[in-house]
Amino acid sequence: MVLMERYVQMPLLLEKLSEEAECRQDKLASLRTSSLERDDSDKYRKYTDTEGNIYYSVTTILSNTVSEGKRRSLEKWKSRPGSAEELELACNRGTISHEHCEYVLKVGSKINRNICNARNCWKVYEDGLFRGPQAITKKSIQTAKKRAKTVNWTARKYAENLAEWIEENVAAIHASEFSIHNKIGYAGQSDALIDYKRSGNLCLLDFKTSGSSKPKPDAWLDDYRLQLSAYAWGMERMTGIKVGSGLIVIARENGIQEVELNALELAGGRILFEERLNQFRDEFLPSLADSAIKS
Repeated sequence: MVLMERYVQMPLLLEKLSEEAECRQDKLASLRTSSLERDDSDKYRKYTDTEGNIYYSVTTILSNTVSEGKRRSLEKWKSRPGSAEELELACNRGTISHEHCEYVLKVGSKINRNICNARNCWKVYEDGLFRGPQAITKKSIQTAKKRAKTVNWTARKYAENLAEWIEENVAAIHASEFSIHNKIGYAGQSDALIDYKRSGNLCLLDFKTSGSSKPKPDAWLDDYRLQLSAYAWGMERMTGIKVGSGLIVIARENGIQEVELNALELAGGRILFEERLNQFRDEFLPSLADSAIKS
């Protein structure tokens, strides 16, 4: 069922929302302010919460547990002349593009929130989440795009393609650039939680960039899928909110590649990611393998 088809009017919020739904909305709001302290002091990136619990980065876990075939391919690529400069350019391009998207989503969300508050035009759906009219969301995103600074030429086309995608495909912005963690021992940074206009799903979003003019081969998307599955699992553990799908949006200079994972695929990815997490512990953190918190 598409969530955007069923809702209750804002004046009836307190009467219609269950305590569970109100709690879920509060937990979603907490995502926007939650933070973990990032630690890059050793070879394995990790995060620490306010209670001192340690969570290893999802990308660190995945990059250290790739298959032998992919590892050899990466090492071969890194041995090529100019690969170091190419990698640095790709990292800078990705960082700049992400920052641009973060600005568009955060500022667009703030503008949308202010307009909907002033007009009292929020609606609350049966999942307990607030949503404003899609027309206002789109106008808010357009305004944010206009306010954004001009992007450096090295990443301009990638950032513009992603911002254009956001304008055309985001029906609601629930949170952007927020920390996710799971008590079993991992954490990461999610790009956004949105309503995806095309499917109507509540959707966890992950932006990527690619220097190739061609779509990435499916085999090279496996770890992207596991990363998104891990984030969806972590968010569910933190908030009780299950997304309808996950979406990987890859910007190329000449266009956009989309990879959507349905709820079943996210659940399958969760199992595969947990295997990689256990492998990471066994191979690189043997002292923690026996004391790992069980899900």
